[in-house]
Amino acid sequence: MRRGSPDTPTMRAIVIGIVAMFFGLIASWLGGELVYRMSVGVDFDAHVDSPSSLSGPPAKENKKA
Repeated sequence: MRRGSPDTPTMRAIVIGIVAMFFGLIASWLGGELVYRMSVGVDFDAHVDSPSSLSGPPAKENKKA
């Protein structure tokens, strides 16, 4: 708002926006690779009463016999 014409972005702002979109696309592609290709995801054996992931073994190892 302090610029002379706040309605027109500078070339620097446009370039920063394009670079940010590029990094966002790369991050989403890497996230898709982790989830779909490498099967990195949530523990499907977890449920509402499962312990926190920071408190010990995963939910699979806490199953009651």
